[in-house]
Amino acid sequence: MATTVNNPVVQARNRLACAARMHDHEGAARARLALTAAKLERAITEALAAGISDEDREGLARLLNGDAK
Repeated sequence: MATTVNNPVVQARNRLACAARMHDHEGAARARLALTAAKLERAITEALAAGISDEDREGLARLLNGDAK
């Protein structure tokens, strides 16, 4: 019986491992992208929880909105 994992990073790693075992190159590419996105989301959440400066917060907002210079 499979267990449910509520962690997006672990879920993406599991999908990547499964795609690799099945030699699903397209699925592995999607899983790598999902893993990168999950890691980025976790890093942003941790940074916001730790408290960042207003300048860094504005830069992060520009980056996420695609307005980075």
